Amino acid sequence: MKTQTLISAVLFCLAIASQVSAQQMSGTDWDADYIDDGFETTLAKTFFPNMNMHCNSFEGVPKGSRGQFYGTDVGFATNGKLPFTAHIYYDNLLAPCNVSGRCIEVRFGMAYNWDLGDDTFGGGHRGDPEVVSVLLRTEQPWSVAQKTPGAWFAWKVYRSAHACTDEGGDSSSFQTWNSYSAPNVYVSEGKNGNYVSTSACNNGGFASADDCSDNRCWINRSYAVTKLQNAFEFGSPNVGPFPGFIPRWSFTNGYMGPAGSDIIPFPGASPEMRPSGQYFVWSNTQFGASGSYCKHLTRFVDWAYHTQSCERHPSCP
Repeated sequence: MKTQTLISAVLFCLAIASQVSAQQMSGTDWDADYIDDGFETTLAKTFFPNMNMHCNSFEGVPKGSRGQFYGTDVGFATNGKLPFTAHIYYDNLLAPCNVSGRCIEVRFGMAYNWDLGDDTFGGGHRGDPEVVSVLLRTEQPWSVAQKTPGAWFAWKVYRSAHACTDEGGDSSSFQTWNSYSAPNVYVSEGKNGNYVSTSACNNGGFASADDCSDNRCWINRSYAVTKLQNAFEFGSPNVGPFPGFIPRWSFTNGYMGPAGSDIIPFPGASPEMRPSGQYFVWSNTQFGASGSYCKHLTRFVDWAYHTQSCERHPSCP
């Protein structure tokens, strides 16, 4: 028994050593959230979801939703970037997140050039800032976990689907995933809502108008992760209804990160025009004709009770 224990310990140490050598460690922590910036990118690439989308043209637009997504290698938005944030999630009501360093939330900005509307109600508009959040968990102490990608697994997933929309139809959802593999996301054609399954998608949206029933394919995930861009953290942890959760640091100008890291292209003037110019993720500017990314990336997601807040962080401009 002692021999088996010793062998297991040696194998674990070897696994950790190989993972440390393979990761991206930058040696910087711009947003002072206690996580190495390069390690944040490593975790984002590891757990970026597998995206299932409508593959063909939609409403006369070639490549449809897939061609509007800022993370695909086809269509009109191949010059896009996908902002993400990563920070320690601490919650006294949710073990083991009641121990600092045992949980990390990675929130992905799933940016689209256009929402193309739907067959029943139309409703297309410029730009669409959906999000998918993954709550990572580790059983290792922070001294090991902070530099070991393989020590983390995807515990829970939040998928936004028209979150907090004025017209109703919010079909956002939570799922306990419990896997070292990236989660799957099924995207409604035209409307870009994120779902746990095709059946959930077909019953989602305003008047169940969302659809995931035909012409589906998995996007090129290897390409999508090259579009990930760390937007770092924003705002003060000492203000707002949920202080201390999102984010962890107070910045002189509301934002801290390398120059340009909070900039992605602005949505095109039509679905068949490429995104262009500069959109500042932490500004109060709408993402096209939809809400600001500052709002979407800082809304509190309560992982203990599987609920979302519709209030942006008070530090958003």
